Amino acid sequence: MKKNTINGLAARGYDLVTILENRKPKKGNKNISHQFDGAIYQFKSDANKKRFIKNPEKYLPQYGGFCAIAMSEGVLVDANPKSFIIKENKLFLFFSKYFMLIDTRRQWRVNPIELEKLADANWELLKK
Repeated sequence: MKKNTINGLAARGYDLVTILENRKPKKGNKNISHQFDGAIYQFKSDANKKRFIKNPEKYLPQYGGFCAIAMSEGVLVDANPKSFIIKENKLFLFFSKYFMLIDTRRQWRVNPIELEKLADANWELLKK
């Protein structure tokens, strides 16, 4: 399955556990990493690594870590782990918190149900 990685590293090296559980993105440590499903994930602590290993699906971002807004348009675009929305325990990442002084998450918040449906359908076509 397709993943948003740079040299195999997912989420730009950010600890997905800190995002989902604390709503505070923190960079992981390259010495505390775990390979899962073709990508390397880094963690701030051994405890976070253990949480991830126990239930990786809980922490993985939607759409392989690509930007949710771009996915709703059928495009694979890198996402910034500092720009996210958590809805029903699902992590959605976005291109940028501020792009040309606009928070790109605002577009998602205008019509999240419809955009998620579009993104889900496009992900089914693009994820392979």
